[in-house]
Amino acid sequence: MRMRATAGAPPMISITRSAGVLMGATNGIIATRTQQDIANIAQHSQCEKRNHFWMDENIQWIRERLKKLKAQGSGKNQAGLARALNIDTGAVSRMLKGERKLRLDEVEKVKRYLGESDAELPLPTFVREVDASASAGPGSIVHYEDRLSQWGFPEPWVRAELRATPKDLEIIMIEGDSGVSTPPRHDDILPGDRVIVNRASRAPSPPGYFVLWDGMGLVAKRVEYVPGSEPPTLRIKSNNERYSPYDVTLDEANIVGRIVGRWQRL
Repeated sequence: MRMRATAGAPPMISITRSAGVLMGATNGIIATRTQQDIANIAQHSQCEKRNHFWMDENIQWIRERLKKLKAQGSGKNQAGLARALNIDTGAVSRMLKGERKLRLDEVEKVKRYLGESDAELPLPTFVREVDASASAGPGSIVHYEDRLSQWGFPEPWVRAELRATPKDLEIIMIEGDSGVSTPPRHDDILPGDRVIVNRASRAPSPPGYFVLWDGMGLVAKRVEYVPGSEPPTLRIKSNNERYSPYDVTLDEANIVGRIVGRWQRL
C-alpha cells in the first residue's frame, strides 16, 4: 500500500501479486520478480512445521564467512557451527558442500553463531503469521495467539522501510469489507489481504490504519485522535461508507498495533 510518509509514521508498504509478477511498492518505487522468484518466495515463506528450506545461495555465504572468521582467529569453525545447530560435523560438511539443505528452523542459530549484526549477513529475519482474522467489518471471535507460519524478509528492509524491529511485527489476514471504498482507492484493505502489524506502534498520532480489539474481536480500521477532546477521544473510521464512524475514549480503546504493510492479490 503506497501512502505518503508523515512525521513519525512509517509509510505503508504494499506487496501485490498479479499475472505472475510480484511487485513491492514503497514511495513510488516498484520492483518486479519473475514467476520463478514467486515460486521461491512462496516455498520459503510457508509454515515452519512443513520444514521448508531457505535459499541455497546462503550456503556459499556461510562457507565464506567461516573462512573469514577462521582467518581472523575467532575460534569459530565447522565444529562450533555443528554444536550451535545441534547436529554432527558430518551434517555441517554435507551442508557446506550443497548436499544438505539449510533448514528453516536453523537459520536463526546460524545467524547467532556467525554474527547477526554483521551488515553483510544475507540470511532472512522472520515475521510470524498468527491465526487471527482481523475483521474489517463487524468484529468476530478470534483465537489470536495461535501461530500459523513465518515469513522471511531481509532484516535491513524491515528496519528501513517498515521502521520496525522484526520481533514487534506480526502478520494477520483481513476479513470483512469495511476497508473497501466506492469507487476503489489505492489504500483499500480487501478481504483476504494479509497485513503486517507493528505491535510496538499503538499511538494514533499521526492517524493511520490500526488493528484494535472492539470487545468481540479484532478489527482493522482507520484511527485518529479527536483534537481538544476531553477525555481524550479516538475516532474509528472505515473506507466503506456503509459503516458509520464511531468514537471511543482513549481508555476504552484497545489498540493492538499500527498496520505498516499488506500482501494483496490483484
